[in-house]
Amino acid sequence: MSDEFSGGSGTEGERPWLDRESRFSKSEDQAFIARSMQYVKDHHGILTLVSDCGGVYQESLLINIEHGALLIDKPLEWAGEPDSFRIFFRDRRRIWNYFPVSGVSYSPFALTVAMPEELHCQQRRACPRVMVPPGTRALVKNGSQAMATVFVHDLSAAGMLMCNDPAEGEYATDSIINDIVVSLPAGGTAHGEGNVRKVLPLIGQGRIVRSYLDKETQRPCYGVSFQYESVYVKETINQIVSEVASDDGRNDFL
Repeated sequence: MSDEFSGGSGTEGERPWLDRESRFSKSEDQAFIARSMQYVKDHHGILTLVSDCGGVYQESLLINIEHGALLIDKPLEWAGEPDSFRIFFRDRRRIWNYFPVSGVSYSPFALTVAMPEELHCQQRRACPRVMVPPGTRALVKNGSQAMATVFVHDLSAAGMLMCNDPAEGEYATDSIINDIVVSLPAGGTAHGEGNVRKVLPLIGQGRIVRSYLDKETQRPCYGVSFQYESVYVKETINQIVSEVASDDGRNDFL
């Protein structure tokens, strides 16, 4: 077994299936999902199968990937044939992920499930994150060095979730954006002044770490991981996050 996955089968205090759904972010990026599954297979990542009725089956392996399906070894203690369950695993960053499963094919020693259409990644944030007020925007410089305006959904000192108009192009996973300037609408925080938007310090760089299409707005959404070294920038963003959270009692730290 790879050292990278040691302890990944649900030890005490490592039970992500008990965590709230809001602690996970969802990706529908099929290329990213395929890479994640291939990584688990190649590195013998431990799978934990959790049935909807609460059964937890640890120490399974992803045996093979073929024809758009995953072949998983069947746990010895597998009870019955549940209609649906979730499969948890650690990715290359040792962060927990899961995907829902339904429509399983059974054999005496294996389960065959379809390649996931979505992947849920546990958000273990050292930095608190909040949903920002409607109208929060950011200016970013994309790969072609052209400036673009995006809409910001949530924010932390570690990153943000942004979306844009599909007509304005896409941002590939692992691509870099530069010179990020986030601005909140006037009155977006208790310390907002008059009709002036509150502008955060320049964030030098960000990496696109995930993407998906919002089904309600049909806008592409992107998770961005900030890359900067300034303590001042971090403290300023954390201050804004605290103000937004205190202004809106419904806006619990995500």
